Amino acid sequence: MPSTDIFHIEIQKVEGKTVTAHVKVIYQNQVIPVKPNFAFQILLELFQKCSKGYIWNSFGENYEFDSNEGKKMAETHPMKETYERMNGFIYGRRINITKEEYQLIKSGQSNERISTYGFSESQYYKMSPSNEQSYIDEAQELIESVTLENASWTKSGYPEGDLVLTVSDSNLLHHVRTGSSWPSTIYDMN
Repeated sequence: MPSTDIFHIEIQKVEGKTVTAHVKVIYQNQVIPVKPNFAFQILLELFQKCSKGYIWNSFGENYEFDSNEGKKMAETHPMKETYERMNGFIYGRRINITKEEYQLIKSGQSNERISTYGFSESQYYKMSPSNEQSYIDEAQELIESVTLENASWTKSGYPEGDLVLTVSDSNLLHHVRTGSSWPSTIYDMN
């Protein structure tokens, strides 16, 4: 997973089950993937920003709501479980465990497949491994169509265009607002 911003995303239009997002490449040797896995990551990344309160109107980011509104949208989102499951497929899922379970894992006595474990926020935890294939498969069901329109080149010679994506359920767009924009590290998984 990249740690450098690769794209700049701006939500231009939300209508029914369709979102138009202007996607601009801001890092060399990249293309705009016209794929469901990439399109859903736009929605997922915005959901994650809302749920964590990472809503700032500076450093290339702009939102039509503040951090508190973003958190509330995420907490009351009708598709919250879907977004949390999809996030778990990409990054793994945090599972709280007991001190005894933690000690078993730490001592090597657990045969369970995990990506990491630790202690934070006064709680022992383990992380399930990522499962990008499950993410890709489910993204294909959640995104009915994705097209690239108005493709062109920036002055810097990087591609840009409008990614038009249609979701299977309009409730997936509960948190998506016209005017939201942010630099992004999302990437094509296949």
